[in-house]
Amino acid sequence: MIPAYAKVLDIGCGAMDLERVLPEGCEYQPCDLVSRDARTIVCDLNAGEFPAGAQPGIVTMLGVLEYVREPLDLLRKVRALNCPLVWGDSITDRRRGLDRVAVAGAGFKGRICRGRRKGESRRRHHFRRGRRPEV
Repeated sequence: MIPAYAKVLDIGCGAMDLERVLPEGCEYQPCDLVSRDARTIVCDLNAGEFPAGAQPGIVTMLGVLEYVREPLDLLRKVRALNCPLVWGDSITDRRRGLDRVAVAGAGFKGRICRGRRKGESRRRHHFRRGRRPEV
């Protein structure tokens, strides 16, 4: 999914676990609310801050949206970078008030797959304009 030698901006890097599994030669740029090491771009996404001057080849946001008050604003800023986004969040299906159709309207296409709870069938939600996914 992430090609070798890519310049990766890891928004919400946390413990920077992603860096250990990146393909050969990738340039890793961590970004988080607090400094994780000397390379970290420190910014408060909830205050509307965004990594200034970042020019990544690919952006990752793994487990970030559940901590962001305005996820659509963040997604629009990421989209403005005009590069691929690797995004992983399972919580969005259970988050009240997050309109998945509006997320698609921000320019992102894809699907959210909800994990199964015991005794529950698996549902797949597809982003398509004009169609609200079942909740």
